Amino acid sequence: MKDETSHQDIAEAFKRIDALRDSETKRLDEKIRDGDVKYQIQFSAAEKALGIALTAQEKQVAAALEGTKEAIVKNDANTDKRFDLLSEKIDSIADTMSKSTGERGIYVTHSDLSTEMEKLRLSFEGMLSPVVTFMNSSQGKSQGFSASWGIILGAVGLTSTVILLGLRLSGH
Repeated sequence: MKDETSHQDIAEAFKRIDALRDSETKRLDEKIRDGDVKYQIQFSAAEKALGIALTAQEKQVAAALEGTKEAIVKNDANTDKRFDLLSEKIDSIADTMSKSTGERGIYVTHSDLSTEMEKLRLSFEGMLSPVVTFMNSSQGKSQGFSASWGIILGAVGLTSTVILLGLRLSGH
C-alpha cells in the first residue's frame, strides 16, 4: 500500500505539475496575445501615420512639380523672346555688314569712302546753304549799319566844330 500511495502521490504530483504547466502556458499565451494585440495596435497606428505622411508628401511633391512646370514654361517663353531679339539683332548686323561690303569683302575701299564722304559733304552744303546766305546778308547789314553810324557821328562832330569855331570868331 505504501507503494500504491506513493504512486498515487507521485501521480497527483504529476497532475499538479501538469496543471501548473498548463496554467503557466495559458498565462504566457495570454501575455503573448496581449503583447500581440498591443503591437498590432501600435503597428496599425504607425501604418495610419505613415499613410497620412505619405499622402501629405505626395501633395507637396505634386505642388512642387506643378510650380516647377510653371517656372519652366515661363523660362521657356522668356528664352524664346531672348532668342527672337537676338535673331533680330543678328539679322540687323548681317544686313548692315552686307550693305557695307566693298570690292574686297567686308573692308571699305578708299573709293567707297570717298564717294560716301562726297555725298555727306553735298548733303551738309545743301542743308547749310540757307543758313550761310542768311548770315552773309546779316553781316552786310551789320557792316552797313556800323558805317552809317560812323558817318552820322562824323557829321555831328564836324557840325559842332564849325558852330564852335563860328562862335569863337564872332566873340561869343
